Amino acid sequence: MKTKEDFIYFLTELTKNAESKGAKVTNINFGKNSEIVNYKEQFQCSVPFTLEMEYEKRKAISL
Repeated sequence: MKTKEDFIYFLTELTKNAESKGAKVTNINFGKNSEIVNYKEQFQCSVPFTLEMEYEKRKAISL
């Protein structure tokens, strides 16, 4: 993803898709980003996150 807006769009669509299938996003936690590096005149880093969802009586956690 190239911009913060791309990431927000991704999370929004993920949430809408989950909810359309009866699941509910219950929690998102963001970790500390990696070192920011300059690559091909772009600043880049990774941002770890965990996503928790509930579906019926099940709970899924994505790392």
